[in-house]
Amino acid sequence: MSEHFKSLVPLIEKKSNISDPAKFHAAVNVIFHDIESKDYDALHGEMWDSLGVQYELLSADLAPFFHDKSNLKLLDIGCGTGLATDMLLKTSAGGKVTEVNLLDTSASMLGLAKKRAMSWGKGITTIEGTVDKATGGYDIILISSVLHHIPDLADFLQHVMRVQNQGGVLITIQDPVSLSSLSETYHGRVKEYQQHAAKDPRRNKKSLGERIANKVKRALNIPTYIDKVNDQLLKENVIKQPLTETEIWSVTDIHIEGLPYSIGKGIEKESLAKNLAQYSQTSYRTYGYFGMLMSNLDEQYQLTEKELASKNDQNGRYFCSAWTKNRS
Repeated sequence: MSEHFKSLVPLIEKKSNISDPAKFHAAVNVIFHDIESKDYDALHGEMWDSLGVQYELLSADLAPFFHDKSNLKLLDIGCGTGLATDMLLKTSAGGKVTEVNLLDTSASMLGLAKKRAMSWGKGITTIEGTVDKATGGYDIILISSVLHHIPDLADFLQHVMRVQNQGGVLITIQDPVSLSSLSETYHGRVKEYQQHAAKDPRRNKKSLGERIANKVKRALNIPTYIDKVNDQLLKENVIKQPLTETEIWSVTDIHIEGLPYSIGKGIEKESLAKNLAQYSQTSYRTYGYFGMLMSNLDEQYQLTEKELASKNDQNGRYFCSAWTKNRS
């Protein structure tokens, strides 16, 4: 058994009908994302409302690479509903792209991404499966909110390097910085914002509309998407008893700390660089300086977040990066 799945063994022994950790991980991920796809954009709205700044900064960092390029071929790995590519195409770098390949293990996600892609005016190909299904020849590879889902990052990035053109650009975004890299500056800012937010008793409380909607759902016994995931996992004989929310997220977000069965270390910059030995780092930026995404901050701190991002402050909770594959 691969060491990358060891953290899941106690959960598998307790609740799974699948003894192979890799197969269990894959089955839970596909079913979870198929069901989540219907609500994905709404569930993660704060992420997409916050990332425009990072895409623009990365595009500016990559301007020297893109200035004399055209007719570029893009691969979006783990494309979800297509929002990551949509945001990239709205930057100056996106204007250089003429062909887009959308790859995801979830057929439902791919269907929504293909629908979104109809407005892009690009050649579109969809690929259902993992990165080893990609054919290669990509000038840009985009990996958005994906690395922390991958148990064996070294193996995954080997496949990425195989399908990328020499001189091509790899972009990653929306992954947690490893806890070992979180600084006292970061923790101080989190504490500062918590104290600031505590002065407003209304902050972080659900709106009246949300409270009413949740009450109605409970009254009508309308299942949540977590309930639906468990129903499907039971139907397909993946599990023998329902998983809790945190157990499901331990499987799907295996590098996130604080979950009962995750590896829980975040993504280490040094490890990422080691696994991208064929690349040179073009950009490494952090954000989420106050412990949450920008759209969740009040206006005063949103401005501070933007200022810190523009200065390339390295003390954020999340990171984005760009890498250029070396020519042999």
